[in-house]
Amino acid sequence: MQGWQVIGMDMQRSTIRSGVRNAEAAGLGDRCRFSQESATKAARRLLIEKATFDCLLLDPPRSGCTELIPMLPGLAARQIIYISCGGIPGTP
Repeated sequence: MQGWQVIGMDMQRSTIRSGVRNAEAAGLGDRCRFSQESATKAARRLLIEKATFDCLLLDPPRSGCTELIPMLPGLAARQIIYISCGGIPGTP
């Protein structure tokens, strides 16, 4: 496929359903793929498939994604966006 493609994964079935519904509503369903699996399991699978990415967007739980971090270089992303809910020290 030429152009871009989105691959999304999450452990929650409702999140996957929302992703599929939103992609279809935006007319992008043919360019978006979603799977219910952990990011670590997905990364292992994608490494085996020799997948590479322009951008990775990570939104891990508060505990982080320490198991995933060592796998990221193998996915050869030009950009990684890591969303953290840690907040600013000293703020609620």
